[in-house]
Amino acid sequence: MDILRGIRKLRRSVNVALRRDLHLAIEASAALHHIGTEYGGYWIQADQLDKNSVVYSFGVGEDISFDIVIVNQFGCEVFAFDPTPKSVRWIQAQKTPREFKFVPWGVASFDGQGDFYPPRNPDHVSHSLALHRGLKPEGIKAEFRRVVTLMKHFGHERIDLLKMDIEGGEFAVIGDIARDEIEIGQVCVEFHHRFSGFGIDDTLKAVEDLRRIGLRLCRQDDCVCTFVGTGVHS
Repeated sequence: MDILRGIRKLRRSVNVALRRDLHLAIEASAALHHIGTEYGGYWIQADQLDKNSVVYSFGVGEDISFDIVIVNQFGCEVFAFDPTPKSVRWIQAQKTPREFKFVPWGVASFDGQGDFYPPRNPDHVSHSLALHRGLKPEGIKAEFRRVVTLMKHFGHERIDLLKMDIEGGEFAVIGDIARDEIEIGQVCVEFHHRFSGFGIDDTLKAVEDLRRIGLRLCRQDDCVCTFVGTGVHS
């Protein structure tokens, strides 16, 4: 186990040196708890959530363990979004609590329909607005909304927790969130700078956009990061 851990650490150091990956500076400390499965879970600042919290979960695939634990542990509503056909069918076959509000829309930096590209491997779930080598070039049409549009639609003035795993779409969405100066308590996001068409600089810009609205990095696990609000805007 120690040998494997050492190999992974060495591989990551090489990737950082070659700018295939990055190691971000931790800017804030917070008492974090892991919520959900190892595959679909995230580290969050649990003591900032209660039954009145507003939680948005963008990109659920076929793992809603994070969302369901949030509902069960805090009693709040979780608004989950994913227009992926396979995900929609899977969600419809699940028995979910009433506080789990699933919407078959995606999140983007625009309102309306967009081309949504399916994976080349039919066993995979994740589609993306951002066409890269792992996707088929023939997209399907899906409905997308900006974060500020969704907040107006559901009557929310702030978001206490935003989780986002949207296969490269996070860069445009985070930029849009920063431009609108949306008040967010904490953000869990997986960055996809390894995808073709993106790079380290896209993630660095997204981190800076989050800093502008008062969020600071408190944990990084490879490409998955947790940011918490500090009230200090850049």
